[in-house]
Amino acid sequence: MSIQLVFSNTSVQATSLFCESLDIRYDVSHSRSEKVTTVQKWDSSIKKHIVVGEFKTPVFAKDELRVKGETEWHPLNEILYREGRRFFNTTRTFEGTSGVKYKWRVHDGSLELRLASDSANDQGVPLVIHRKSQKGQAPSLEIIDPSVLYSLDMIVVTFLVMEKWRRIRVRRRRAALIAAVVA
Repeated sequence: MSIQLVFSNTSVQATSLFCESLDIRYDVSHSRSEKVTTVQKWDSSIKKHIVVGEFKTPVFAKDELRVKGETEWHPLNEILYREGRRFFNTTRTFEGTSGVKYKWRVHDGSLELRLASDSANDQGVPLVIHRKSQKGQAPSLEIIDPSVLYSLDMIVVTFLVMEKWRRIRVRRRRAALIAAVVA
């Protein structure tokens, strides 16, 4: 049986993800002045939000990330990196909390998370799938394999970065198409 982390809306910079049955809640906010997106997890045992990650995706500078209480920013491509030398490859790999390597990839317009060793040749079952909103259903992250819950903080943060990048690519393609049609 899968676990659904349901989004409160379709934004990747101002939303909440939650699974009430497991008491999981993440809140995402964006500071326009600092250009930082912050991901916080609600800890019901201490009744406080804990910052699990922050990322910057500026237009004219390198993207940066810091996770769980770090004070130093790291280049995002060191944490969420492209394997191989294929320039147009949109697949990105990262290491989870437990040391397991995972890979986000776009499949049929949505992101899927797989084990890095499985997804090199697209074998294996997706561990997490992004479900877009459809006919009255809110978007969600469907966690198919509960073993990823140990790395859920990192999965949520990297998903938000990947989804933001994916949306930017879609907007650029649409703009290029419109420009080509108008020209």
